[in-house]
Amino acid sequence: MSLIIKTIVQPEEAGARIDRHVCGILSDASRTAVQRAIEDHAILVNGTPIAKNYKIRPGDAITGSLSEACNPDTLEPENIPVQVLYEDTHLVVINKPAGMVVHPGAGVKSGTLANALLYRWREEIAGVGDVSRPGMVHRLDKETSGIIIVAKNSVAHARLSRMFKERSVKKSYRTLVWGVPPPAGVINASLSRSSVHRKKIVVMSEGRSSLTRYEVRKSNNWMAELNVFPETGRTHQIRVHLSSIGHPVLGDDLYGGGRKYLDKVSPIYKPEAKKVSLLATRVMLHAEHIAFTHPVTGKRICLTSPLPEDMKKIISMV
Repeated sequence: MSLIIKTIVQPEEAGARIDRHVCGILSDASRTAVQRAIEDHAILVNGTPIAKNYKIRPGDAITGSLSEACNPDTLEPENIPVQVLYEDTHLVVINKPAGMVVHPGAGVKSGTLANALLYRWREEIAGVGDVSRPGMVHRLDKETSGIIIVAKNSVAHARLSRMFKERSVKKSYRTLVWGVPPPAGVINASLSRSSVHRKKIVVMSEGRSSLTRYEVRKSNNWMAELNVFPETGRTHQIRVHLSSIGHPVLGDDLYGGGRKYLDKVSPIYKPEAKKVSLLATRVMLHAEHIAFTHPVTGKRICLTSPLPEDMKKIISMV
């Protein structure tokens, strides 16, 4: 898969190593592949080759590409059903089920949302944006369910991409976490890809600025249901932020929310908590609401994705 990068370094991103910064943007790329591309002069800063330990500066223009995971020519249309929440001639909004990968990446070449989109809207989205993720302007983790916007033409794609970058698209998520956090809070913690565990994002002062607001909907003595409002859109942001304050998302093995958390639950509540942990077979996170200005008509669009049954069942036990 050819991964394309074209970005301008923002003031709050300055100081990071170029290889780490690129890995944070191209989430499907390994650090080794990025470093190799830098050494081969396939990734440039201000049109000039740089060392892989170069520290980025505000205003730096980073451009280039690298090949990894799969060839975009192998992206085939697949007749996979998708639930449409909204559609017009310029865009379509999908309700992605948990367990579906958004686009091909390392080890995954089929069965993705991109394959499904190409089957149903091939004439509209082919050639819009990156060839390996046609029409897409944002993404969700494999285990996260909920709303994804897809552009049907280049104008909508460019404008939606800019809206996401400018943070004018408002999103809210529903989640279930271990423990009971304060009734409402703001988590302001910079994030960066781990230098040890490539798939993991960590809180790091030199990372990219990241902000998440949350509010508790309801709770019992050992679990809470939250509304979460990410102000930025970093990889794994909600999961890492909630874990960083001691309340990882149920079912999130990567960030401490798996069944091992039961060891921290009081013996009084452990039998009930164990039942819930057996039901949380994936990360209990759902992209529930989205609000944005239509990129062409200017109309205000507000959409809600229905909660999946697995989350409904656990919420009924809170």
